[in-house]
Amino acid sequence: MFKPSTIAIVKATAPVLAVHGYAIILRFYPRLFEAHPELKNIFNMRHQERGEQQRALAAAVQAYTALVRRRWPDVRPFAFHSHDRARIQVVVGN
Repeated sequence: MFKPSTIAIVKATAPVLAVHGYAIILRFYPRLFEAHPELKNIFNMRHQERGEQQRALAAAVQAYTALVRRRWPDVRPFAFHSHDRARIQVVVGN
């Protein structure tokens, strides 16, 4: 299901995500909203203020990473996060 290159990236980044995943997410959203303030209309900003969105995304990323590392055959339960990010065209940048 996963390409070998995807598995290699996940395995290489998993230790960093395990330790720093939440800190990375805490940087992600402010940068996202700074670069694209129009997205504030799409996200629930109350969840942002409470830290709920950040915790949910960090947990989803860590769970997805664990599944990929184990080559879990079905990652559909986590597809909603990917779908939401793709729907609003959130992409990896610098």
